[in-house]
Amino acid sequence: MLLDSGIPTTLQLVSGTLHAKGYMPDAIKPSLRFLETFLNRAGNGLIYSSIS
Repeated sequence: MLLDSGIPTTLQLVSGTLHAKGYMPDAIKPSLRFLETFLNRAGNGLIYSSIS
């Protein structure tokens, strides 16, 4: 569905031994920024506010 909408996919590997939620502080802002960029570019209006 992402590719059909012109949204690229990416995989970022992070080394470490934390459980997935342990990486949230480092991953959430870049992830939301990525989605904001490409969902807004797709013109579907799913992301309404900017990420600080």
